[in-house]
Amino acid sequence: AAISVDNKIGLTVEDNEVLILWELKTGRQLQSFKNIMAADFSENGNMIEVVTNDYTFKTIDFDGNVISESPIKNSGNDRYNRLNWSYYRKSGTLLENGRIYTRDKGFIGRIMVNKYGIEQDYCEYANLLAIPYNNEVSICKVPGGELVKEYTGNLYNRPGYTENIKFTRFSPDGKLLMVGNNYSLDIQELATGESIYTFDYHDDNNTGKFLNIANFSADGKQLLILCSDIATLIDIPGKKILWTKPQTAFAFNEYSSRRGITKFSDDGKTVLIGYLKNLHFLDAATGNVISKIQGITTREFTYNHWIEKAKKLIIEENYEELK
Repeated sequence: AAISVDNKIGLTVEDNEVLILWELKTGRQLQSFKNIMAADFSENGNMIEVVTNDYTFKTIDFDGNVISESPIKNSGNDRYNRLNWSYYRKSGTLLENGRIYTRDKGFIGRIMVNKYGIEQDYCEYANLLAIPYNNEVSICKVPGGELVKEYTGNLYNRPGYTENIKFTRFSPDGKLLMVGNNYSLDIQELATGESIYTFDYHDDNNTGKFLNIANFSADGKQLLILCSDIATLIDIPGKKILWTKPQTAFAFNEYSSRRGITKFSDDGKTVLIGYLKNLHFLDAATGNVISKIQGITTREFTYNHWIEKAKKLIIEENYEELK
């Protein structure tokens, strides 16, 4: 998910590879485009950078017209075999389960380390990749995979259990590393390994509540945390909670790409939080809901989406468009 530079338009990519543009003030769907695997707004906000489901890098306008396209042809897993993938717009990099693709060079290699897990995060600033495995995180260089450091997060573990790390994030400047499991998260200085902030959300009554996902603001000074029934904004330098808001509970997948969405706008004034089918657009200063965004249904069922520009309703069943 992404927020446009002017905070007016939101972008989501559904599980069935449909890119949807939303009017964030109202939650109204504006446009939708098929066969998109990953996407983000360009840095100037005038275009959309996409990676199609055949791993082609393109730049399109808000009507879906192709402005530019990489001539490099790539290949990779189809949507049924992808486990975790993210697009990083500053470097034009697609990370897909350790496979590295760039807009300029195409596929450049796959990172493999001895302790290799599914969840990963890429730091554009330092050109590093974080790969958790069990309760450790390996930091390695891209694209060679040379091991730089290993970290063990200062995380909560249930009595008698060692909880696996479920997600990890670099701060935008590459100075901090956040690691989290289902019950807590820890922020460490990358250079020293010193813990500077921890957050616990564990349920001693075992009612199935979890810490789902978290993300840094663009300036690295705030942390947005999504749990099973609350959202919380943290001031990292001050080590204090700015607000906490109740959230409607939703189910999530094991891996962080499907554990939920926590996305700041570039200026830090607004956030998208929730899940692909149930997103809230919030005022970052107060946590108050500006609008609610409801995605299309999951790919196993018949679904439809409205293309506002063309005044056209697209209805599909079993991945075939109905005429």
